[in-house]
Amino acid sequence: NVVTCSKVFDRGRRLLSGSYMLVKMWDLVSGQCIRTLTSGPTDWVWCCDVVLFGEEEKRRAPQFVCGCADGTLQVCDLENGKCTLSLLGHTGDVWCCRVLLKKTDNGRGRQQHQLVSGSSDKTLKVWDLATGQCIQTLAGHDGPVKSCYVTPLLENDGEHEEGRVIISGSLDGTLKMWNLEQTNHGERQYTNTTTLQH
Repeated sequence: NVVTCSKVFDRGRRLLSGSYMLVKMWDLVSGQCIRTLTSGPTDWVWCCDVVLFGEEEKRRAPQFVCGCADGTLQVCDLENGKCTLSLLGHTGDVWCCRVLLKKTDNGRGRQQHQLVSGSSDKTLKVWDLATGQCIQTLAGHDGPVKSCYVTPLLENDGEHEEGRVIISGSLDGTLKMWNLEQTNHGERQYTNTTTLQH
C-alpha cells in the first residue's frame, strides 16, 4: 500500500503510518508491524498524530488522530482502533494535524488536549478533543493548507511564554504564524501576526 504519512512516538520506539482506510503501528526496535487499525479511517489517511495522557489520566488508553480525504478527522483508540470521536467541519481533504497539549489551572497536573488541522478548504481549525467541538476557524490562506506545526511562543529575552503559536504552510506560497492572544473579552484566540512569502 501507498504510505501517506507517519508519526514517531513512545520515545522513538513506535511508529504510526497511514494509507488507504488504515493505520499501522510498528515496533521500531524489532521492525515488526504490531497492529493494523482499520475501523477508524474513512478514506485515504493524509496525516496522523498521537494523543498521550499525563499521570492523572494514565488509565486512559492512548489515542491517535487521523485526517482523511473525506474532510473528517477520526479520533481512535490506539489499542483496538475503534473510533471514539469524529471531528466534522472541514469541507475538503484534511492534509495536516497536530495535537496541542495544555495544562489546566487546577494545579493537579491535568491536561487539556486540543488539535489543529489544515485542509484543502484553505482553513485551519482548532478542536477541543474532549468534546469534538471546533473552537476556532483560522482563515487567511488563499490555497490549500498542506502543513501545520505547533511551537512555544518565545519572548525577546528567549523565555517561553505560556500558550503556543501555530505555523501553517499553504499552496498559496505563504507561511502564516498564528499567535494565541488575549482578546478584549478575556478569551484566548489565535490571531495571524506574521505572513512569510516563500
